[in-house]
Amino acid sequence: MIEIRSDLAAFFHEHLRAARSDLEVDVPEEAEHYVVRLLVRVAEGPDEPPLHTPLVLQWRDALEEPQSALRFVRFRSMGDTALIRRGLFPEEHEARGIHASYLGGVGRHAYAEAARTAPDGLRRAGVFDALVDSFEPIVRVLLDVQERVRDDENDVDRLITAVRRGGSVSAMRKLAGHGLVVAAETDDLN
Repeated sequence: MIEIRSDLAAFFHEHLRAARSDLEVDVPEEAEHYVVRLLVRVAEGPDEPPLHTPLVLQWRDALEEPQSALRFVRFRSMGDTALIRRGLFPEEHEARGIHASYLGGVGRHAYAEAARTAPDGLRRAGVFDALVDSFEPIVRVLLDVQERVRDDENDVDRLITAVRRGGSVSAMRKLAGHGLVVAAETDDLN
């Protein structure tokens, strides 16, 4: 029986720290913890953040949102989308002709608005200000993490977790190359 390592937060934290160290990039601790939680949300669910909604439409919706709490959520989500697109899916935005500096600018401005509209506790914590200030260093770290994970073909536990949790086709192919077949988890209605 193969034992599966399911602690995604530890997985992402380990890779973020290694990339930060190798790149000699300084990322504030509060920003690093936020990015780890963001990566876990992306890995566990398809709806967070809305990666396939154009940023210009997200910006419009955030500006038109009358409730400040929901406006904060929309700006935070837009910053998350820009960060994930820029740091983990560079081929996607490049293929669409979206320049990396556009994503960086939108992401920083969205996080700045999230910082401005955040509830008092989050505003005082400075998480979103840290994300604004360290957006590009975080992107560099994420790009490195993306390559590390992509090239980590021999780590069978992580590949199985990627398949079971998110149905990763890339991980399925890599496992098949090792002679293993793993199915993604499905919701059992019985």
